[in-house]
Amino acid sequence: MFLAILAVSSIWFFSKAIIGNLLPGRSIGLRYSRYSVLSKYKRGKKAVDNTGNTGNFLTPLYQIIRIVSFCMWFVAIVVLKITKGLPSFNMHLFICIFLFIATMPRQKIYSLKLPLFYIRDFIQKRKKQILNKEIYRTISQMINLFTVKGETVMGSNYIFNQIIKFTRGTRPIYYHMLSIWNMNKREEAADYFAKAIGTKEAADLASVFLKLDYLSPKELKNQLIHYQNNMRSEKITLREKINERNGNFMYILAIISAIVVLLNFLVIVLVVEVFSSYSQIFN
Repeated sequence: MFLAILAVSSIWFFSKAIIGNLLPGRSIGLRYSRYSVLSKYKRGKKAVDNTGNTGNFLTPLYQIIRIVSFCMWFVAIVVLKITKGLPSFNMHLFICIFLFIATMPRQKIYSLKLPLFYIRDFIQKRKKQILNKEIYRTISQMINLFTVKGETVMGSNYIFNQIIKFTRGTRPIYYHMLSIWNMNKREEAADYFAKAIGTKEAADLASVFLKLDYLSPKELKNQLIHYQNNMRSEKITLREKINERNGNFMYILAIISAIVVLLNFLVIVLVVEVFSSYSQIFN
């Protein structure tokens, strides 16, 4: 009974702390009216929709599920130990505590990397690959646009609107960049675009955006073709490195397999000889 009350109290206090994270400015013991809470939630949701970043909302949800699950698991272990005499209680408790620490929403504990670090790193790499594909398509789209329009001068807003029509993953980033761009903060908008995607290709494309209203369509097209050729050569180089790494890996596996087969054959021969020698001695 005491453990159940303790678990429920812990979950309640933790939920209050999570609400404070979800609603900026809210803390335990501080009251808001329902209208102020709703307005704060809408402002937070709007900021997420503009930037495409949902980490601040997913982390509290993950923490709630994690804390509740491990509290229930811990209570179940203790109850089973008291009522049923759970064997290997220490092992169950160790596994529970170990997994609780391993699933913390942190990258590191001192110099030790946690599993979520590798998951986050994989997701970020995958996301950058998807965004880079859209950037490559954007460059091709802009080249086609300048080819069709010829020497007709187009404003940057028109070009951005044409780009946004064929985007998916980068669309929230383009919308936020365009809102900064229209406030006549073009360098800040380009910096935001480069940092939001975080790749070399995004930084190159951001530098082209700054020249949309200053260079002729022909000069812009030439620069885009140059960037496109560089991206192709980098892709080819990366693919060759991956193929070389895979080839070396397969070669090493083949050598290890051959060595294992030879050692296995040698061990079998030695064992047979040993047993035959013992049989001759006892006979």
